[in-house]
Amino acid sequence: PERAREADGEPVATQDRAEELPLTAVKGVGPARFDRLIELGIDSIEELAAASGELVARALANNSLKVANDLIKAAGQLLEEQKGDSRG
Repeated sequence: PERAREADGEPVATQDRAEELPLTAVKGVGPARFDRLIELGIDSIEELAAASGELVARALANNSLKVANDLIKAAGQLLEEQKGDSRG
């Protein structure tokens, strides 16, 4: 695919791969959890990784703090993996 370009024709700087990945790339985030997280204003892996367990638990049907913390941890691990990949 052709890269986006600035008005002067220069390529637009690419973002980190993690920013390009959807929340559903996080293990345990399927369509239903994705929708609930979006409703709470969490719309990126970075925001999920930085969120509090209590906030994320509100997005879960069972309001489980343990599951919320597991999702936050998985998001953080995915970010770390992406940082490692981008370093070469």
